[in-house]
Amino acid sequence: MYVVHLLSMKMNQKTKEIINKALQTVPLALECYAPDGGYPEGFGYWSYGTSYQVMLNDALESSLGHDAGLSDYGFLQSAQYIQYMTAPTGDCFNFSDASPKAYGNIMMFWFAHKTKNPSLLWLEKKYLNDANLEFGEYLEERFLPCLLIFASRIDLDRSNQSLKKVTHGIVEVKPRLYLSKRVEL
Repeated sequence: MYVVHLLSMKMNQKTKEIINKALQTVPLALECYAPDGGYPEGFGYWSYGTSYQVMLNDALESSLGHDAGLSDYGFLQSAQYIQYMTAPTGDCFNFSDASPKAYGNIMMFWFAHKTKNPSLLWLEKKYLNDANLEFGEYLEERFLPCLLIFASRIDLDRSNQSLKKVTHGIVEVKPRLYLSKRVEL
């Protein structure tokens, strides 16, 4: 989280070049969240990719005082998108090879704080109260310290169920063919 902060304390020219290059190229990847948070992959892939973006945004904001606009591009709205991907049954809308099961997402605590929208946590509170809590196959324990940091920034008592908006971005679904060996088609 605070890697950028440590670097900014004694930022040499090479460090500045690396950060500037990241700030030039990361927005290209963020275009997939435009215009309003829809994401071209399923629940698990959103969780995996978005987690690293959240950590970059938070590191930039905590060290530089801003995230250089990386929360734009529909990125913040994608937290609502992922809620809409979750069914009341606990399953999620499945894209291609994604797991059908929805699970807790630590980064939602960052989104709730950043957007000042504690209703983003109503599903997360449900997961946290489950004795069989899972954070999904890609998140594992490595992100648990983020839960402590991000959850400390928001009043969990204010979260409630409130889904108000539907994402209207276009998501192109392409079939994937997975083969065990290379085959020319």
